Amino acid sequence: MTVLELQGLSYTFRQGRRATRALRQVDLSIAREGETLGLAGESGSGKTTLLRLLLGFLAPTAGTIRIFGRSPQEWGPQLPRLVQMVVQDAQGALDPRWTVQRSLEEPLLLHHRDLSREDRKERILELLELVGLGPHHLPRFPHELSGGQRQRILIARALAVRPRLLLLDEPTSALDVSVQAQILNLLRDLQERLGLSYLLVSHDLAVLRYLAHDVAVLYRGYLVEKGPAESLYREPSHPYTALLLESAPGVTKPDHLSPSWRPVDASASGACPLHTSCPRASALCREVNPPWQHMGEGHFAYCHFPRRDGSHEGSH
Repeated sequence: MTVLELQGLSYTFRQGRRATRALRQVDLSIAREGETLGLAGESGSGKTTLLRLLLGFLAPTAGTIRIFGRSPQEWGPQLPRLVQMVVQDAQGALDPRWTVQRSLEEPLLLHHRDLSREDRKERILELLELVGLGPHHLPRFPHELSGGQRQRILIARALAVRPRLLLLDEPTSALDVSVQAQILNLLRDLQERLGLSYLLVSHDLAVLRYLAHDVAVLYRGYLVEKGPAESLYREPSHPYTALLLESAPGVTKPDHLSPSWRPVDASASGACPLHTSCPRASALCREVNPPWQHMGEGHFAYCHFPRRDGSHEGSH
């Protein structure tokens, strides 16, 4: 069964007469369990809104969400048993008044009330072992843990109810580089051991390249490129993806990558959202929304003139 499927997903924030379109006709999927979809984009691209929709905190303005065949609203109170989230701010996410034991016991008390105290203790010790910690961490408070240890506790807490899909929201961005590598290795190991599926949100393309099987790129609510990670990193076809790669430290850039532009939002209806600043733009881009073009290998770009094998398509 398909893990996650988004079709035409749109969301508009409304405040009085003002409307802000946060997501626009987004189509994405995780086709098989045990795979990672990476979601890239700068602040304001719609990544957080998408996560809130998946958790059922918001209802789509248009389009559908299917998680293992059902919408978040259809899953209702069962959704947390399927989907859990790991955030970037472990310090803020953990209650400073609770010990590690209390933090790990809470989801079991909420979602597995049939477990005895002994069964809960056994599950908590199992969770600590999964994330590379031990029983001596149980009486500690968050301020007594390192940043990496707090992040491991967050991951353990998310795993407590045995979810099948983890939403990872910048899970390493607040950590030192050496600790980032440890957490990424842990996430990869957990995926292999437990068969977990991940939706990994990150502005760090090096992190996405390490974990993601497929990558999608959001720009101001528009999905502009998606495809297998290897293909997208080797041949970025949309100019915004090229810009992200050019500015990403620790990512090997293709030889032909040299974007000389900065995106500016274009609000004109019926136009490509990047036409005001894209070096590939033509009159067509200013008048007609671009199509999704298949670049091969399941790789798609939302562009009239996508790059193919280092060259520009179309006439300008």
